[in-house]
Amino acid sequence: MNLRYGHIISLIMIFLFCRVLVAEDIVPFNNLNDFEKEMSFVRDRYGKGDKDKKKKTDSFKYFIRSFIVPGWGEYKLGRKKEAATFFITEVSLIAVAAGFSYYSSIREDDYKDLAALKAGVDPSGKDERYWVDIANYDNVEDYNAQRNIDRDFNNRYDNPSDFWDWSSTSVRKDYDDIRISSEDGNTRFFYTIGAIALNHLVSAINASYRAPALKTEIIQSLDDTGHVNHKLMLSYKF
Repeated sequence: MNLRYGHIISLIMIFLFCRVLVAEDIVPFNNLNDFEKEMSFVRDRYGKGDKDKKKKTDSFKYFIRSFIVPGWGEYKLGRKKEAATFFITEVSLIAVAAGFSYYSSIREDDYKDLAALKAGVDPSGKDERYWVDIANYDNVEDYNAQRNIDRDFNNRYDNPSDFWDWSSTSVRKDYDDIRISSEDGNTRFFYTIGAIALNHLVSAINASYRAPALKTEIIQSLDDTGHVNHKLMLSYKF
């Protein structure tokens, strides 16, 4: 009964030790008495308030690293697989964002060139509303007539530089398709930027959570007589 109780206690201790985070410097202990002395030393040197403060400082340090460059904090913690995951995700998202931005820009040039060629539009100084309006009306006269009906006189195009007249309705619709594709590319670009920001935040939180403070290991081995020895190793990461 006592033996079974001792096994249960040992398993609990091993489980608790395995829960401790990874650290760097290792100090060996040959028996439980040495371990107890060292644990007292650690408690004295790193009191609860100081230890909590140290953990918070370490966590914030790794948080900032991964927030700046996703995976940096994980890499410093020795979690290279996690670091690679966040960093590759970052590079991939940047490449996707650049692709959407380039596509949107190319399509914008295409629809503006088409408007200038097929509708006589002067593209200089035009706002976004203008490019939407010319997609919905074959010419400026039709547009202004509708504004008069709606009594929306402030949005009329009376300046000669705002003139347009599509060569055909089908060309105007082609123009609108190109314009919409440019807007879609731009929308996806901003969604990807949001994903990049999220990757930074998730990596930072993960690195902060993973920041190690104390590591204790149990190494079980046999001595010359065949008896089981327990070697306890304790380390504190600065």
